[in-house]
Amino acid sequence: MKTPTLISGNRRIVALALAIIALTQAALAVGFANAIGDLVVQSQQRGQVTYLPAFAFSIAMGIAMLAERATAERFAQSFVLDCRRSIFENVVRNSGDDRPARWLTALVGDLTAIRNYAVRGSVKLWTSLLAGIAASFWFWLNYPTSQLVLMPFLLGLLLLLGTTYFLRAAIAVQRNTRGKLNRFLIRRVQIEASGQSTPRRHGYRRLQDLSEDLSRKVQKRAFIFGIMECIAIICGGLSAVLVIIIDRNPASNAMIIGQISLIGFIATRLLETARAMHAQAGGQIALNRLKRLLAIEPIKNTAEL
Repeated sequence: MKTPTLISGNRRIVALALAIIALTQAALAVGFANAIGDLVVQSQQRGQVTYLPAFAFSIAMGIAMLAERATAERFAQSFVLDCRRSIFENVVRNSGDDRPARWLTALVGDLTAIRNYAVRGSVKLWTSLLAGIAASFWFWLNYPTSQLVLMPFLLGLLLLLGTTYFLRAAIAVQRNTRGKLNRFLIRRVQIEASGQSTPRRHGYRRLQDLSEDLSRKVQKRAFIFGIMECIAIICGGLSAVLVIIIDRNPASNAMIIGQISLIGFIATRLLETARAMHAQAGGQIALNRLKRLLAIEPIKNTAEL
């Protein structure tokens, strides 16, 4: 059975809408940075200060974020629905399979990872990179003397890409360990529920060992993910400091504040990119497992042979 495709059918239109929303967010961030700069100039001139543009851009950015969240969830749920239907159809096709754990894991655990892959992984990675690159390109064009400010972001992105190699390996090991624990629990629950004799008692020791092993794997994964977030935050801070170092002219305070505002937007997109890479890594492994499950041929009924 063919695995559902992430970008297919009506999801193509939703994906296009998400791209438009991401570019809109970048445009609004630029507008907000310019509005903040204008406020500083007006306050320095001690004339009439117009706050409306800054408030308007701020509200518009909030609405754009809400629109992205709602649209991304619709996109993800559509994909999860297709995956759930495909898994269940394969369960029916493989009627008589005496290994229910793999199907239950896919229907319960894997679909959560696949949902995160769609909404927090692929979608967020796409929108964050698009918005961040668009804002960076505008910054690069309009502040030619401050282009060096963007270097930490480029370096940070490269470091994030390199770190995902270790993240994927840690997630794969964690999933294997969690699979062992799930299979043990399903087997033990079936034994205890049926009232069968347990010559090795109830498996408390085995449960403790598997749980501790899984805990160590989860902590390692969390540590690597923490490194990725740390990289993104440090790069954003470095860029903000570079803005001040490069332009020391007191007369350009308005421009500096506008630049820092835009740098803050780009830094946030880099942090979201790191988090999206984390979600995508886990979801991709779950999706690969789903592909293997759906490739299983139906069990033939020996009575019909």
